[in-house]
Amino acid sequence: MHRFSRYVMSQRYERACARATKALPAYLPGIHEFLCKQKEGGGLYHSYSAYKFLEIWQMLERLHPQTIVECGSGTSTAVFAQYAAANPGTTLVTLEEGAHYIEETRSRLAPEVRDIPIFCHVQGCVEGPPGAESCFYSPEYRQHLGTTVDLLYVDGPYNVSRTDPTKDMACIDVLKLIESGYRVRNVLYDFRLSSVRRFYNSPACLHYDPHLYHLVVDPPEEWFVVPVRHHSWFRLRDTTVNPGFCAEIPESYVSNIR
Repeated sequence: MHRFSRYVMSQRYERACARATKALPAYLPGIHEFLCKQKEGGGLYHSYSAYKFLEIWQMLERLHPQTIVECGSGTSTAVFAQYAAANPGTTLVTLEEGAHYIEETRSRLAPEVRDIPIFCHVQGCVEGPPGAESCFYSPEYRQHLGTTVDLLYVDGPYNVSRTDPTKDMACIDVLKLIESGYRVRNVLYDFRLSSVRRFYNSPACLHYDPHLYHLVVDPPEEWFVVPVRHHSWFRLRDTTVNPGFCAEIPESYVSNIR
């Protein structure tokens, strides 16, 4: 059953990624252009990249966040910047520990959105015993925030254990924000399975509704009955979403692209 579940989910996910790769130039041409620049420059690119960006865009359309904090600058910054340009008054704070990544990301953004993100060059911090460390960003970026973060996107900091390179550290920025009194309405994890599990098992998660990437679901026999997702999404329970919200990108979203 375990192998069957893994096979079914991997096939569903691969088909979704293939459809999204064909659909991205038509639905998000600006993001497609950014991605092409990144590929040409030797930046990160994966077979799931288009699906990831379409899923982020769909989340933005449904949630309409006014304050976005992005942990880890990159191609996703272009998605958030395009959304912010179309929704005046949106605050986009993007955190990055590598200054060169900030400059690469800024240079690849379209001129009309280049000044929208607030780029924060911050330090990646580590706490906890060897082999069980957690990572988070230094807090000086909080000067740009009010008391509420509508969307926290977690794809950083660099999370390979300093003492055991075979293990990933959990990124705990959301827990740090909640402990400091911030109201975080939605948390979106880009894979980061150790981070998802850490938050899922924390007392803070009791106030959130989880929508999990299938590899986080336990037991694995349940994989084939959960939606195909790239991200794990946690929604604060008193937060409303637009009517018609779907936790999975509907087939109709890209059904005319084959």
